[in-house]
Amino acid sequence: FCLKDLFVTSTKYTRVLLKELLIASVAALFLGFGAVFLMLWVGIYV
Repeated sequence: FCLKDLFVTSTKYTRVLLKELLIASVAALFLGFGAVFLMLWVGIYV
């Protein structure tokens, strides 16, 4: 939802690459943790 708002509400000049990379990194981190705990929950020990 944050990324959608970023692209809809900002122009090409107000978008900051560092901010987009930071949001993507945090999203990847949470997705990675979620995948690990999901695998642990279903019995795939990693």
